[in-house]
Amino acid sequence: MVDLDSLNVAVSENDSTLRYQVDPEFVYKYVEILEQSNSQLGIWWTALGVFIASLGVLFTIGAIVAGWFIYRQGKDFRKNQDEVLNEYNRRFEEVVYSYEQTMEPYIKRLKSDLDYIEVQKEKIETESNPKVETIMELNLKIKDLQNEVQSLSQRGNRLKGQPGIGQPGIGQPGISQSGTGQPGKS
Repeated sequence: MVDLDSLNVAVSENDSTLRYQVDPEFVYKYVEILEQSNSQLGIWWTALGVFIASLGVLFTIGAIVAGWFIYRQGKDFRKNQDEVLNEYNRRFEEVVYSYEQTMEPYIKRLKSDLDYIEVQKEKIETESNPKVETIMELNLKIKDLQNEVQSLSQRGNRLKGQPGIGQPGIGQPGISQSGTGQPGKS
């Protein structure tokens, strides 16, 4: 407990011109408030206080671990998705390349047949006695071959021109950067 005289002396030493009188009732109330505050400090270590504090710590740790797992799964998913897309693009390029390699001789043969038929047509037309039926048959064959060449070319262009698929990307493995048509070869 604080002595009233010691408080009066401390105040008078600090202020020599004025002498403060401290009310004993005020000192008593102040000491009572301090004692109550000190007695309540021990309440934090009750079972309920420790339980609530430990739940807060566990929740914080759980939130950190959950955040780490979510980040890790997102990173793995992104990596896996990129690998799948690169593999799909590589396989698509292989399919387009094999289609081009398979169809190229057939298209060349059709074009040479078309050229031969056109030469024969001109030869027949230039003769003095053209046969109308032969010319009609050759015209039909020419139209059929032209339609077949056009449909094969369109089919090849459709395979090449699909948006976002088979388009060469910079730095993607297995994708041609030189325009040779062969995947992975420059």
